Amino acid sequence: MAFVDTLLAHHPDAATLRVAHVDTHAAPGGHWNDAYGFVQLHQGSDMYGVETEELAGADGADGGKHRATKAEMLAYYARVAEKLAGRGQYTYHGGVAFVGQDGGTATLRTTGGEERAVAVRGKVVDARFLSPDIPSQVPPRFQFDGAKVTVLPVNALPELPEVAGRKFVVIGGGKTGMDCVVWLLKTKQVPVDAVQWVVPNPMWITAREHVGNCMELLHEGVKAAPADGALPAETFLLDAFKAFEEAGKAYRFDPAEAPRKFKDTTLSIPEKAVLESLTHVVRGARVAAVQDDGTLALTDGRAAPLPSGWAVGDTVFVHCSAGCFNYTTHDGEAHKPVFDERHIRIQDVYGTPGFCIVGAALARIEALGGLSLAEKNALALNPTSAATVAASPDPLGPSGGDLTPFEVGPGNQLVQRVANLRNWYAHPALRAWLHPDNGRLRIYNLRDYKPEAATAMLDAIWARFQKTGAALPPSAPL
Repeated sequence: MAFVDTLLAHHPDAATLRVAHVDTHAAPGGHWNDAYGFVQLHQGSDMYGVETEELAGADGADGGKHRATKAEMLAYYARVAEKLAGRGQYTYHGGVAFVGQDGGTATLRTTGGEERAVAVRGKVVDARFLSPDIPSQVPPRFQFDGAKVTVLPVNALPELPEVAGRKFVVIGGGKTGMDCVVWLLKTKQVPVDAVQWVVPNPMWITAREHVGNCMELLHEGVKAAPADGALPAETFLLDAFKAFEEAGKAYRFDPAEAPRKFKDTTLSIPEKAVLESLTHVVRGARVAAVQDDGTLALTDGRAAPLPSGWAVGDTVFVHCSAGCFNYTTHDGEAHKPVFDERHIRIQDVYGTPGFCIVGAALARIEALGGLSLAEKNALALNPTSAATVAASPDPLGPSGGDLTPFEVGPGNQLVQRVANLRNWYAHPALRAWLHPDNGRLRIYNLRDYKPEAATAMLDAIWARFQKTGAALPPSAPL
């Protein structure tokens, strides 16, 4: 919807455009329809949503502390869809899946199985590439016998008739698992000794009190690195996160351990304290199987029995392990460019934090006019390959979030993001969109920077990348 909103706001022929939005969900809101009931935005509402419609709390009057709930998000997207439909240019078709396209004809399928062919007068915009795997939609990849142990996705927890006397094993060390533990302990008042948490890997955590962004992180890494030569592949991003930690922008649970993963988790200091209060924590490996007696068979060969006094019949194993960087909708497909004659594929061309900017930026590029497909794609570099569930030798799929090694080159996603942003700033219309004279682009994570300060930071990062001698993607001088 961020793409549609920006496209209709900026395209020179917007008055004649018509957008048919098909989605398998009955109501607008995408994956928010499938999220667990107690979910909230990781960061403030003031940087989320579509360009032209503020989300509740987006005025920043509360200092950016408001974090929209699932109900608020669904109401917001319903309001956006209604506004777009009111222009007479947009229709939402819920309960409909896009099956494929043959030339100018697209095949759609309803949830009831009925197929129909529709004529495509313009382009198909495929936003499914960034549809995340979530526990309610992706079953656990660890093994278990459902007749012997109770395994539930996190979404099912609010539906439990009672929690008194129950024990909970939360499987998943990312944001969903963290949310689950905090909800059990704080909202449901489950005793701390009735919760066990499985944390496969230590990770860096974004500090909600002082949220940074990916460009600032790279800048910190550049400042900490040697002035010339290759960047230290094993420590470049680790040193950057340590600098973030000193600035109050990142946390870790154990100051003696340098995490080698980042999975976009965000915590406040009070939430971190709740997690640190746990006495039953299984660390260092993923769960391969839950055995009939509740013992966790771990991928490193260890066996983790239930805590003393726990009975498997009273224990709920909570699935929070879908994988924050797993996108199996297009898992294993060959890489394709964002723009071609008949398609626009929403890909990860920027982000962290604030992924809504991705759809909006690609729409703004499409709306520029006068650009060739090659020129558009040069503004939208994106990963050519990724660790996928289908290709992973691990039956549990890739873990994701690795910070090392950091190799400077055209295939590095962070290098691509810097190149894209520099190219956007070099284009007058895109630069003016990122930093409008009459306000700020609220969904942009450098919105509070002056354009000159933003480009100076990007120049410093790029200049250091150039000193490595590695091949780099094209990036215009600023």
